[in-house]
Amino acid sequence: MSERMMEVGLILMSLAAGVGVVAFLLNGKGFVSRAVSLFTDFIVFLWIGKIVGNFSLLIRDPFAVLAYPAGSQSFYIAVGLTAVSLLYRRKRETNSAGFKVFLLQVLLLSAFFYEFLQYFYARHDSVVLNLLLYGMLAANVILFRLPERQAIRLSVLLWSIGAIVILQMVGLITLFGIVLSPWFVLLLLLSFAVASLTFTKQKVGIL
Repeated sequence: MSERMMEVGLILMSLAAGVGVVAFLLNGKGFVSRAVSLFTDFIVFLWIGKIVGNFSLLIRDPFAVLAYPAGSQSFYIAVGLTAVSLLYRRKRETNSAGFKVFLLQVLLLSAFFYEFLQYFYARHDSVVLNLLLYGMLAANVILFRLPERQAIRLSVLLWSIGAIVILQMVGLITLFGIVLSPWFVLLLLLSFAVASLTFTKQKVGIL
């Protein structure tokens, strides 16, 4: 089995474990099919991002793109398109209360499982630090049942702070093996600040 196939296998195993634990131990069975559909969309968008990022290679050798690994650019495109898809689904689907928290729990727990498996596959500092970061985030969102909006914002804030610390210590931060740029971390932190400020103004009646 190639290294790339092994990495894909670790990701799929981590996601399956994350969905299983959250669905069956935290009473989220009703969200499984919806989450699987969204993850499928993400994989499709990841392929679209890979094609867009390697368009010149696609023209020269279309089959080479299939074997080309998805990088950070593909990930950013997939995240953006998935966010749009999530907003679209939210308008169409009813009884979606709690779905975002379910996704957050699955994402963080799956990231923890991935780093745990990676620890035995390739032991180095960044894996240990990522393992601690995603472990603490997963424990926070699972053990402390905060309201949806607070849970998401707190997780984004804590992840951004943890990511900045890891960037300072080892020079890179990853999510499921994909190296994330510092600007992506800062963008999430800025989004958190804007969302918090907007919510505060709405709460006091300014907006």
